[in-house]
Amino acid sequence: SWIVADKGWLLAENDYSQSEARCVGYLSGCTALINLVESDKDFHKYNASAFFGVPYEQIDKPLRDLAKRVNHGSAYNMGASVLLDTMGPKKVAEARILLKLPAKWTLIQVCQHLLRTYELTYPEVKKDWYDDLKRTIKMTKKLVSPLGWTRYFFADPASSKPALNAAVAHSPQNLSVSIINRVFYSVWWETMYGKLRGKVRVKAQIHDSILYCHNTEDSPKVVGELMQYPAQITDCHGTTRTMVIPNDCG
Repeated sequence: SWIVADKGWLLAENDYSQSEARCVGYLSGCTALINLVESDKDFHKYNASAFFGVPYEQIDKPLRDLAKRVNHGSAYNMGASVLLDTMGPKKVAEARILLKLPAKWTLIQVCQHLLRTYELTYPEVKKDWYDDLKRTIKMTKKLVSPLGWTRYFFADPASSKPALNAAVAHSPQNLSVSIINRVFYSVWWETMYGKLRGKVRVKAQIHDSILYCHNTEDSPKVVGELMQYPAQITDCHGTTRTMVIPNDCG
């Protein structure tokens, strides 16, 4: 709402699709999550179906929105009380009715149930990957990303939930942003010295997207191609896969 394209130029934004969820899947080696993000299914609708036992075709907006909340919270080790604070008591009470959960359940019990649905759907994330993070930091005091970024830890995630939360959030978020940092530079270089010179003006990196102005019809496609960065990811079981995060232009 506060950026206006120059005369003769258009604003565009190429946005990575489910970037952090992909990173969680590939880092943990959870094949169910990897298969989902690489499929053509709507990510949050599929999760709603898997979490709540409702056929995919019957997932409506309230169930999809609820699954979105649960996915983000549980993937990053959110506790039930924090989920209650994040969603708010009214939304949690509505979720209890929506899912036909026992009326006698407290709001905390509802939140515990919601977070548990993610753990049952993607067990490798909450068990194998978390255990590997704890073990790695216990032995080395650091985490090294697939792209070489090193973060040192001064607390033990095996005995400190805040430390575990920090490790869990750091790995996919750092990887996602490190990838977009690299492609951001590639896009910028092409605007200065390459095939996008005079055609694209880079404006900003926004979380997992690139905002820019362009004046040719094919420029968004070229930006999208430059953002297809193949990253070699070795999961917590030692299996290496190539991850390419797709992007959409809006």
